[in-house]
Amino acid sequence: MTSFEQNNPFDSPYDTLDSTQKEIRVCSMTERSSENHIDLLLHTIRLERSNGKFKCLSYAWGSPSKVRHVTVNGTPILVGENLYNLLHKLRKLGLGHNIWIDAICINQNNEEEKQPQLNLMQEIYPLASEVFVGLEGCSPRTTGAEEIFAASVSGNSLNEMPLMRRSPDEIKEACREFIMIFESDWYTRIWTLQEVYLARK
Repeated sequence: MTSFEQNNPFDSPYDTLDSTQKEIRVCSMTERSSENHIDLLLHTIRLERSNGKFKCLSYAWGSPSKVRHVTVNGTPILVGENLYNLLHKLRKLGLGHNIWIDAICINQNNEEEKQPQLNLMQEIYPLASEVFVGLEGCSPRTTGAEEIFAASVSGNSLNEMPLMRRSPDEIKEACREFIMIFESDWYTRIWTLQEVYLARK
């Protein structure tokens, strides 16, 4: 996993997590977030008490040379450009609350914290109410491609998709866009398939 914060010049916004209690942080955008800035607050929850009360974001970190600033608990931190753009999309959709995002919710400068948090991923994703997939650069333009993707990771029959009742041209276009997912940075990231397969929704 690439870290964008190893040389972060700013103070840390992170409190200590209690790994014995399976604590994680989730983040929420504040009213100070805008078109030009993302402002986040972190709060700590225990996994065993959090069933369905938070969401997750699955995305590709992208190039470590392309970074942007966001504010977390009043402190600027560096995040990848992919994540920065996805945060703005979530803000516009009104989905910027109670989200677990690895690059933000794990202290990337604290090696003692990182590994226990990564070990919890197999519990974090199944307990999330939803997992948002950030297909930055290849977002499907049709709902058909999204239907194929959802069916492929859930194991549902493709024949049951509403897409199969559409015209041959629409099916062909949906399949073409679905193939684009496998050419994206998201698909090549080692963690992402695990994240989606663990998700309940």
